[in-house]
Formats: sequence, structure tokens, C-alpha cells
Amino acid sequence: MIQQETILSIADNSGVKSALCIKVLGRSGSRKGKDTLPAASVGDVICVAIKKSLPNCQLDDKKVHKCVIVRTKYPIRRADGSYVRFDSNAAVMIDADGNP
Repeated sequence: MIQQETILSIADNSGVKSALCIKVLGRSGSRKGKDTLPAASVGDVICVAIKKSLPNCQLDDKKVHKCVIVRTKYPIRRADGSYVRFDSNAAVMIDADGNP
């Protein structure tokens, strides 16, 4: 589960190495009367701020960008009852049209 202030590694060749989650898009966070932070899982879109990048990266560090989550440490349950988990949280940068 990815929530605000989570550091993600970026798993594409855009030149960005790590990013900080600013906002989870499309989730309210409040469920059953509890005020909790919205949490994102694999496939959800989030807003990030770039924390570490290569010098030749074309993306601006001072702007907010969108990412889609591709890996989480939190286990994901499949329909057959098995679980999938990864060693790190990772995302892929996307543009305004949703293309990687």
C-alpha cells in the first residue's frame, strides 16, 4: 500500500531514480467512519515529486508528475489464493495522456 510521503523507486528509463508520493488520485481514504489516509495499490495513479534524478534527465524536478504503481511491498492476493509481494515499491512515470 502506497500512501502520502512514501518513497518510490522509478522503474523506467526516464532518468528519475526516486520520487516522493504527494497524493493518491481517485481514492477518498475515509471508510467506515475512520479518518485514514488513502492508500494506493498496483495499477493506481499517484502524483509524485522527483527526489533524485540523473543530470541528463528531461523531467523538471520542481514540478509535480504522475506515476502508475507497478510493484508494492504489501502483498497482493490473487483469485487462486496465492500472494505476490516484491522487495521494493516502484512506479513508472506517465505523461498527461497516460502514456509511459
